Amino acid sequence: MRKVNPLRYDEYLVSSAASLAQELAVPSDAYLIHQLRLLRCIEDACETFGYSEPRQPRQMSDEQTQMYVNAFSGSLQEWRSSFPSMVGKLSAP
Repeated sequence: MRKVNPLRYDEYLVSSAASLAQELAVPSDAYLIHQLRLLRCIEDACETFGYSEPRQPRQMSDEQTQMYVNAFSGSLQEWRSSFPSMVGKLSAP
């Protein structure tokens, strides 16, 4: 049996991250919104391929799989291009 995701993407998370990004109590707060966008991409992939289902992943043709992989690749490229250039300059805790 697969584990259920305890922290699902929703608009409350997005509004909370946006609020933190505006306050900027710590520099990493600016990146939370980008992490949530990545979480959304991950959840979309999991739901599309049925990884969140307790039994077996969904069966689909190679053509369908390739179509979804291309769509997710585009989403990830969009996410990367929206990510701040300063990401590599944050120091690790």
